[in-house]
Amino acid sequence: MAAKTGRIWAMDLGNDSLKALHLSTERGVVEVIGFDNIPHGNCVLPDDYITYTIFYDANGYSDSNVMIVDHLPQEVDYNSSSPLGDYNAFE
Repeated sequence: MAAKTGRIWAMDLGNDSLKALHLSTERGVVEVIGFDNIPHGNCVLPDDYITYTIFYDANGYSDSNVMIVDHLPQEVDYNSSSPLGDYNAFE
C-alpha cells in the first residue's frame, strides 16, 4: 500500500516581506522543499493599485455577444478599466 503524501504551504506576512514555506509530508516525515522571501516592494499593500489584464480568445469563432465577469473581493475597490467597463458592485 502506498504511503499518503501531501504538500503544505505556510505563509507569513511580516513587517518587511512575505515569507512562503513549501513543505512535503511523506510517511509521517515533514520536509522543507522550498522557501520564498518576497520583499514588500513586490507585495500589494493597503491603498496600492493592482493592475492586471484579462485576455479573451474566441478560439477561431466569431463570438460577438460575450460577457466577461470579474468578481472582485470585498477588500478591493474598482478604479477604472480600458476600454471603459460596466462596473456594478452589487452583482
